[in-house]
Amino acid sequence: ALLAANPSLMGLTNLKILDAVVEACAKARLMVITDNHMSDPDWCCSGTDENGLWYNSRWSEQQWLQAHTLIAERYAHQPYVVAQELRNELRSAVINNATLSPTWGNGDPSTDWRLAALKAAKAILVVRPEGCLIVVDGLDYSTNFLNVADHPIQLPVADRLVYSAHDYSWSQSVGSQQELNQLLGKHWGYLLAEDQPYTAPVWISEWGDWHDGRNFASGWWPWFEAYLRARDLDWAYWRGDGTESRGTSRTFGAEAGFGVLNTTWDGPAAGGVLLRSLQTLQAPVQGDRSLRLQAPRRYY
Repeated sequence: ALLAANPSLMGLTNLKILDAVVEACAKARLMVITDNHMSDPDWCCSGTDENGLWYNSRWSEQQWLQAHTLIAERYAHQPYVVAQELRNELRSAVINNATLSPTWGNGDPSTDWRLAALKAAKAILVVRPEGCLIVVDGLDYSTNFLNVADHPIQLPVADRLVYSAHDYSWSQSVGSQQELNQLLGKHWGYLLAEDQPYTAPVWISEWGDWHDGRNFASGWWPWFEAYLRARDLDWAYWRGDGTESRGTSRTFGAEAGFGVLNTTWDGPAAGGVLLRSLQTLQAPVQGDRSLRLQAPRRYY
């Protein structure tokens, strides 16, 4: 059932299927950012899935590093694979019966995500020093970059680092546009300030809501869209698919309530309410992104 719409992929290994997906995207001129979402094959994310760090009792840090190197080598000559996101939504995890919470800059190799991210980034850049951005998530489900100011990441190759922030209506409790602006500015928007030791691009790699537009008129949705628009931030909406995959708490084939596509994957969901809202954010407002090397000045 998983490959019913793509019978040519049946019998292939996971990596061969990934090759086919990347090739199809490249032919369609769609850029690909690979993402180490989970170590175990399951739905993401929770505080009990044992995948909150970059390793667990079944998958070592060394295996994680080797996986990133493998992907870098495999697509080193594919220009449409433009970045590698090192790990999705760092959060607490139970490992060998102990609860560990990720940190940033404390020097503890078992929890310091900054140290681990530097290891992976350096390994990738040895293989692909050109043509590959390094995308680094933050703590607390990638909503928290507070400690980056004091402990920024400095890569051996310039202009490769991108921080990846996430935000949803449940990520915070705010009562106005101003409160949201202040909170996001404090947690990660400040990274866009020019000419600071921590200055780096921020890509919003996850945000989303119900595709029927039930929450679009007021509250978090219009406030967050306004935040993106005012700062001309680049983003990836979660999610594109029209139906659910397998995994914990999922029913395979059920409607994906946040999905851009409908359940038959041949048009937009809910008459295109969501798609039309997203399209208002697509046009750049601060010039050609391909020519802009520095982040915008407005960051809070």
